[in-house]
Amino acid sequence: MDSSPLDCHVCNKELSSPRILPCLHSVCSSCSPCCSSSTSNSSSCCPDRLAEFLIETSHETAEMCANCDQIRQPMYYCETCQQALCYECRNATHKARMFSAHRLVVAEESARVRGRVTCPHHSEPYILYCTEQRSLACIQCFNERPPEDSIYQLCQQIHDTVLATRDRLVEDLEQTQREAERACREQIQEIVSIMGPIRLCLLSAQILCSTASPLDALQLSSELHKRVQTITSRSVDKLPSVHSMDPIEARTEIAKALEPFLGNKFLYYASLSIDISY
Repeated sequence: MDSSPLDCHVCNKELSSPRILPCLHSVCSSCSPCCSSSTSNSSSCCPDRLAEFLIETSHETAEMCANCDQIRQPMYYCETCQQALCYECRNATHKARMFSAHRLVVAEESARVRGRVTCPHHSEPYILYCTEQRSLACIQCFNERPPEDSIYQLCQQIHDTVLATRDRLVEDLEQTQREAERACREQIQEIVSIMGPIRLCLLSAQILCSTASPLDALQLSSELHKRVQTITSRSVDKLPSVHSMDPIEARTEIAKALEPFLGNKFLYYASLSIDISY
C-alpha cells in the first residue's frame, strides 16, 4: 500500500512537527537525524511549513454556525465577522442594513488563515505580495522599499532575458548539429551496407568480360544487371547542410526578446551592435 505524502519518511507515521531536510525528505522533528540520504549539509533542517499546513488542513472539521451551533446546509461564512453561519441564521442576522457591507461567501469558498495576517515590522495588515522577495508586504513595506528596486528588477529581467535567449539559440544550434550528425551516421551505415554487393558486382563484371565464356556471360548478365539496378535503387540522401547562425540573425533574436522592455525603435539600432559572446 502506498504511503501518504504526509507520512514521515523514517517512521512511516503521520508527520509530527514536520521538518524538511536538504534531501527534500519530510520527517518528524524526532526523526530528523535518521535520514539515510547523504548530503553535503545533512545536519541542517528547518520546519516544513508546507507539510504542516497540509496536515492542519486535513484535520480541519466543518465549522458550526456561530449563532445556533448547528450545521445546516448550505453553510456560509462572513469574512467581516470571521464567523460561520447557516442559511437560516444568515437570513436572520445579516439582512439588516448595518450588515450590508459584510462579505458573505459560501463556506466551501472560504479558507481560514493560519499564518500571520499582519506585518511583524509595522503591525499593519498584509495587502501586497512582493514578487522579487516572494513575501507578503504591508503598505509601510511598500512605501519604504528602496527607490532603486524597480530599476534593479528591470535590469535583472533584461539580463536574464538575454542569457535565456542566448542559451536557447545555442541549444537550437546544438540540436541542429546533433540531427546532422545522426543523418551522416545513418548515411555512412547505408553506404557501408551496400559496399559488399557493389564489390561483388564489380568482380562479376570483370570476370564476365575477361574470362567467362560468351554463353556464361549472356546467361549471367541479366542477373548482374538486376543486382546493379537493386543497388542503384537504394538511394542515399544528400548530406544535410549544417545551419550556422550569423551574428545579424542572433542579434535580431536578442532584439525581439528585449522588445517588451525597451521598445521597437531603440532595439532597431541596438540590434546592430549587441554582443552575445559573453
